[in-house]
Amino acid sequence: MILEREGKILFGRRCNSEWMNNMYMLPAGHLDGGETAQVALAREMKEELDIDIKIEDMQVVHTMHRKSSEREYFDIFIKVSKYSGVPKINEPDKCDDLSWFALNELPQNVTPHILDPLKFISEGVFYSNSGF
Repeated sequence: MILEREGKILFGRRCNSEWMNNMYMLPAGHLDGGETAQVALAREMKEELDIDIKIEDMQVVHTMHRKSSEREYFDIFIKVSKYSGVPKINEPDKCDDLSWFALNELPQNVTPHILDPLKFISEGVFYSNSGF
């Protein structure tokens, strides 16, 4: 999810994880099955950040077909224009910091697979491949 405020994007720092521990990434999640990407996003953001999002306030801004060493993914980047609540760490066992960063002031420890899509989004590019 891409959540902007005053020209900055919300990132969470992963903790207690075998994958990308201590790295900042966009709030994200996985499909549980039997749900659309929008329903999954709303559910995940309620679970992770304790915010409520309506489907009509979501816009797909990029899709990336990504191949890692273990499997392939389709990452759907959805920008959220409105939400209710105040984002907070709702899963402290998975995230130990929430911070807002401008794209030109990202920390060094950002998960690398989101850097190109963020650049593409700013350029209006809607699809990319990674790892092929």
